[in-house]
Amino acid sequence: MAASLHHAVPKLTITTAARPESRWLSFNSVRCCAPTTTTTTTDAGAHRITVKNGNDSLDICRVLNGMWQTSGGWGRIDRDDAVEAMLRYADAGLSTFDMADHYGPAEDLYGIFINRLRRERPPEVLDRVRGLTKWVPPPVKMTGSYVRQNIDISRKRMDVSSLDMLQFHWWDYSNPGYLDALKHLNDLKEEGKIKTVALTNFDTERLQIILENGIPVVSNQVLSNNFLFLSLPSLNVACSSCKLVYCDSIRCNIHLWTCVLNKKWQSFVSLLELNLSRLFVPLSLHAHRNMIAQIIFCISLLAC
Repeated sequence: MAASLHHAVPKLTITTAARPESRWLSFNSVRCCAPTTTTTTTDAGAHRITVKNGNDSLDICRVLNGMWQTSGGWGRIDRDDAVEAMLRYADAGLSTFDMADHYGPAEDLYGIFINRLRRERPPEVLDRVRGLTKWVPPPVKMTGSYVRQNIDISRKRMDVSSLDMLQFHWWDYSNPGYLDALKHLNDLKEEGKIKTVALTNFDTERLQIILENGIPVVSNQVLSNNFLFLSLPSLNVACSSCKLVYCDSIRCNIHLWTCVLNKKWQSFVSLLELNLSRLFVPLSLHAHRNMIAQIIFCISLLAC
């Protein structure tokens, strides 16, 4: 499961339900610089939030159903069982699904799921469902045709004419091609093939550059770790100055704990090896900090 908490910023129109201060937040925990604009909604609406930048907006559930576990590291995925689980989530009101082009069959499962919804559920259930996917391309030349081809693949797999949200990720900040890719994605949005453009795991510096180039991203989903929140305060300031919402994707090492509790040691070791190998990849400082924290967490579990 990957849950997302959405933080609003000043002058941003956003529909939320007011909630009390948590006594568990430390001084490093992310807080908005100004109070959230709230409105009174129905019980169903209280569980949803609108991410918005300029004229681009999308209403989604406060808690997302993350589909990373379908990528293959946690055993074989039974297609029918997975789709049935998605239907139960949607029936329960948890109707926003977060996936990626590289999450194994995640987009294909969503396509089967959305067709089941069209046949078996009333229109009001379908209207509440959102499919958020990610595109994680290699750092090659970002031409318009290349970007279009890859977005069309996701549209076909998910069986939708327009992606609700395309969250873009870029591995190598020394290559400025991410700006070209985002401009092409914005063009596809204008064509109606994407409803909203967003980011995933972009650092503060690149986020500012993107917004200064006039690209209206509605959110930035970043990985948080229960050991390290070091770069989030600066990201919060950047979002505040640019009137942007970002999603704080809380995984809290759930996957590592799952491996330990179910004695899936091979998967546990694979996660540890993955984090060790990525230490030598030129990623952002925030990404490296989180990888170091994961490695420390793995070693601490092994020592228990």
